[in-house]
Amino acid sequence: MAIAYTWVIHGLTADASGSVVKVRWNKTGTDENGFSGGFNMEDTLALGEPDSDSYIPFDSLSEADVIAWVQSIVVGLYEQDVNLQIQRQIQKKVDEAGVAEVPMPWVPAPEMPAE
Repeated sequence: MAIAYTWVIHGLTADASGSVVKVRWNKTGTDENGFSGGFNMEDTLALGEPDSDSYIPFDSLSEADVIAWVQSIVVGLYEQDVNLQIQRQIQKKVDEAGVAEVPMPWVPAPEMPAE
C-alpha cells in the first residue's frame, strides 16, 4: 500500500523569551485510492537558547521550519508507531468500503400502517 504523508502544525506554545517549547501537530496519510488516516500529537521541544546560531525568532518562523523540528524527533520507533497507526486507520476504511449494516433475518420487518 503506497501512502503519501502530509504534516500540519496546529499550535505552538512559547516560553517568556518567545522560544517555542511545544508543538501540536498532525500527520495524515492517504493511499492511492483516497483513503486516509491521521495522527495528532503534542511534543515538547528542546531547541536551544535564543543566542544559538540556529535560533529562529518567533516572528520569522514558517510552518516548514516547525515541521522540520517535529520530523527531527519523529524518527525510529516513534515514526514507525505513528505510521502504523495511520496505516491501520486506512486499512479499516478499506475493509469497510462497500459494507453496510443490514436487518437481521430473524427480526420481523416493522409493519407499515395502511393508508
